[in-house]
Amino acid sequence: GCTIGQAELAFRSVAKFHAAWWESTALDKLEWLPEINAPVMQSAQGAYQQCWGPLCQMFGDQMSAEMRAIGDALQHHIVDIQDVLVQAPRTINHGDFRGDNMFFGGAEGGAPYTLADWQIASKGRGAFDIAYFTTSSLTPADRKTHEMRLLRLWHDALSEHGVKGYSWDQAVLDYRLSALYSWMYVVIAVGSLDPANERGLALFNAWVQRCSTAIAELDAGAVMPG
Repeated sequence: GCTIGQAELAFRSVAKFHAAWWESTALDKLEWLPEINAPVMQSAQGAYQQCWGPLCQMFGDQMSAEMRAIGDALQHHIVDIQDVLVQAPRTINHGDFRGDNMFFGGAEGGAPYTLADWQIASKGRGAFDIAYFTTSSLTPADRKTHEMRLLRLWHDALSEHGVKGYSWDQAVLDYRLSALYSWMYVVIAVGSLDPANERGLALFNAWVQRCSTAIAELDAGAVMPG
């Protein structure tokens, strides 16, 4: 996970990046970069359906009945969520915006912040990167305490870098929907990969706990489309 200070630095950085591509006419010229609901991305729905059972076998006892019901329903609505997240205003999402892909400078020097692993970047709503981070790279306690302030930091930074017409209420709604969508990543990773070692198993445990807790506390299941 990350500290709150690291989260603030990451959010300011990604807000500058999101703002640079926000509703840019250059997005359409990047034909190699998929939209978040492109066919290759829609394949996640089938992958989720295959992985949901194995995840439940591994971690079902750690999920509430409500979370199990949300997870069951999500099997049929991942593409529906993608169809919402691809709508304007669009930017470029990193797609795997979490602590394991970030490098932070230290006392010995180096760049203050570097973001790696862009292989699943896509065109869509930038709030996904924010929700994916908070539901994976912050403890449940830190997320609950700081998430709205961090989201506001990102939203304000977008405005500072020239983004207009994106309301706070819309940002919150996009954030809640994106938190729900983030559960798809958890299910596919945990349900299909071998944790290989103690760290891998610890990561899976943390990811399940963090994301499911966020979905419950944000009432994210209530914004599921379809």
